[in-house]
Amino acid sequence: MDCIFNKFIPESSNNKIILRPTSKTFISGIAQSYDTTFPNELSNIISEKEYSYAINKVIEDAIIWWPCCFCLTYGYTFSICTLGLSFCFPMCCVSEAKSQLQSSIMWVNENILHKYNLNLSYKQKCSTSWLEIDINFKEIFQPLSLERKENERQDLLIKKQLN
Repeated sequence: MDCIFNKFIPESSNNKIILRPTSKTFISGIAQSYDTTFPNELSNIISEKEYSYAINKVIEDAIIWWPCCFCLTYGYTFSICTLGLSFCFPMCCVSEAKSQLQSSIMWVNENILHKYNLNLSYKQKCSTSWLEIDINFKEIFQPLSLERKENERQDLLIKKQLN
């Protein structure tokens, strides 16, 4: 079923990089792990080492809180005879994993990615999910333009003082 739902995941573009799930997704859409390969689009923005650290931290936090094999097996095995109520047991663990994933994403954004004007976010749609990295080119080049404006202003002040 994952192959059907994964068709809803958008493709990467110039300013958005999509990290697809690399493991089976739970019925709610969250996956245990996501693609960790370093995208070429980020090579001029962030080092591969920092990128790997950030993404692996997020994924490791999701794996730590992911339900155990018994819990998932119980949910899937008894889903037919309980009309899906058996999924409540693993869903508690999956909800905790999702919460930890989102707080880990927040930490990575605040402590690592904000320096590079990158933003990592969790997206979910139609029983699948993905991680999305937004590249904000305007903010990357904004300090240069502000610096230039400040230099021009100082040049004008110096010219006025000389005249």
